[in-house]
Amino acid sequence: MTITIWDIIADTPWWVYVLIIFFIRIAYLATKPQLVSIKKMFALPLSMLVISTILLATQFPIHWLDVSIFVLALLLGSLLGWLHFRIKKVKAIMNQAILYVPGSWNIFILLIAIIVIRFNWNNSLSKETFMQPNGILVISLLLGSSMGLMLGRLYYSLKCLKSGPFLEHTH
Repeated sequence: MTITIWDIIADTPWWVYVLIIFFIRIAYLATKPQLVSIKKMFALPLSMLVISTILLATQFPIHWLDVSIFVLALLLGSLLGWLHFRIKKVKAIMNQAILYVPGSWNIFILLIAIIVIRFNWNNSLSKETFMQPNGILVISLLLGSSMGLMLGRLYYSLKCLKSGPFLEHTH
């Protein structure tokens, strides 16, 4: 039996649609220039660190290769996150813990791609999927790189607050 898009939509819990709408709203807001507090920049990496540690430590058997992949992905992700904010020309506001972040459609496009890919994927991801021989490596790679992206952006943001570049005042 062929599964149609309508079957997938009908079998999706209501709260998933609430999350999708919330994420689309956040992604749309990211298309506009924003002033972001450094406190907000800390929230996601810290929560991701806690969730990743709990997930990896309690749900999967960990080996040195998994940890190595996680650390390498973390370092590469950090470099890419730092580079992303540098290319995007994120600037600090002098004497305040606030950053000016130019808008971009990248997050919005990425979110739509993730939603389309997820709804076109016939198999749901389960623990058994990741218990395959290379499953934990994939998790280590995904968690390490996504956490690294956030940490790289955070590092660049802290550097901006300390030594610039600063947003020039326009009157």
